[in-house]
Amino acid sequence: MKDSLLKTNLLSLLYGIALFAATVLPLNIGRIEHLTGLPLDQITKISIIVYLTGLVFCSLLFPILTKAWLGGKKIAFLSCVLWFPYWLLFTLTFSFTFPNHHPGDEDNYGAAFFIIGMLLMYPFYILLMTGISTMIKDKR
Repeated sequence: MKDSLLKTNLLSLLYGIALFAATVLPLNIGRIEHLTGLPLDQITKISIIVYLTGLVFCSLLFPILTKAWLGGKKIAFLSCVLWFPYWLLFTLTFSFTFPNHHPGDEDNYGAAFFIIGMLLMYPFYILLMTGISTMIKDKR
């Protein structure tokens, strides 16, 4: 039981990191533009490619990890809730470590609605990934 809870927390940590990366990117496009000097449309295209690649990669990786670590146990569904404290921890740490100093880098409030939608839909995504992991057949 203790081992399963540790693995569930580790899986939830990975879910939190994945959503953190997906939510930080749209809010920091202006910062990336200032740091790299690339045009905004090119940064937007690159960020969309990175976002979609990460989504596909995570959608393939998470069911495999869940099946390997937890083997179809019901405790895996606890990740639907446990990802949020990790996401919050990473988001707050990032915002306190890298505060806004440039007035042009103010938060994009339109992106905030997108992030709220992501936060509301993410537990269902985790539920889907966990459900898929229970359907993966063992190689026996």
